[in-house]
Amino acid sequence: TLFYNMCFLDASSRVSFSRPGNMMRVPSVDHSLSRKLLNINLSHEWLSSFQGNSNFSINAASKSGYQYGISFVRPENPDNSSELGFHFQANLFVYGNVKIDIGVHDIVWKQGEYSTNGLDTRDVSFFSVLSNEKTISNYIISSHFGVGTGKIVQYAQVEQSNTQQKIGVFFGLQFKTPLLSLLTEFDGKGLNIGLRIPILKLYQINLGITHFDNFGNFGNEDKDGSD
Repeated sequence: TLFYNMCFLDASSRVSFSRPGNMMRVPSVDHSLSRKLLNINLSHEWLSSFQGNSNFSINAASKSGYQYGISFVRPENPDNSSELGFHFQANLFVYGNVKIDIGVHDIVWKQGEYSTNGLDTRDVSFFSVLSNEKTISNYIISSHFGVGTGKIVQYAQVEQSNTQQKIGVFFGLQFKTPLLSLLTEFDGKGLNIGLRIPILKLYQINLGITHFDNFGNFGNEDKDGSD
């Protein structure tokens, strides 16, 4: 998977498409009967013409409903830093086209010019997500609604030394056509929109804009700005 993204006022290690699932930043449920057992993602988010976050991640899924992920991120802020993240998700309930998953994302090991290096549990993301899928002719509509903590619903352009855990809601909608998938989601802080375009059987290109509501601010932010 290759990914290009424009991001506004948001330097964060939770880079779009870097976690398990089909959405950009919010957790989702996989309704596919033929799951891809292994996904390898290379992605970059442009915060401005000269700032950005880079990511390499590997996500795996089992037929029993478990999803695992590992991500390596080079965030824009702070400089010369890196984050190794671990992510886990499990299916809890199934009734027809309705599924409930629970999980924990963003178990992060930080290295670099952070206020605290090593394992950082302040931004661990616990979540539960309720998902429904409907098929209409050749089109598939999937909705994902959930509650979560940590990086899922809490973002900052700069690293914070006194982060308090907050609980928030998130929502995602995926409209899949025979040619591409349209994505829209609310991640607790803003609106994200994206496209998933398959180019070969095993490859796809993901395009997106995070926090589309801040579109007019692209390129104006600097490293010590605020949300």
